[in-house]
Amino acid sequence: MSAGDFPTLSSALLVYTKLIRQVDSLMQSDTTILNSEVLAGLKACKVKLEKYFDKSTYESEYYYAATGTLSFLTHTIVLNSHG
Repeated sequence: MSAGDFPTLSSALLVYTKLIRQVDSLMQSDTTILNSEVLAGLKACKVKLEKYFDKSTYESEYYYAATGTLSFLTHTIVLNSHG
């Protein structure tokens, strides 16, 4: 099985982010608010997505790059080193 059969971390992070945002959006819909079973399912879905998102980003430089944190930290370090 080749590495091409599996998504890269960066594309997986993008998918997790989009799915979590979509679940958040669905949780705010009128239909969901009126249906407690659907809301419970969406909450369980979000918990599961966040759990695996956290696992895929744990101690990963890709997570920091994807969230923009790395560039902020690099900029801060450069400013402080010239200070």
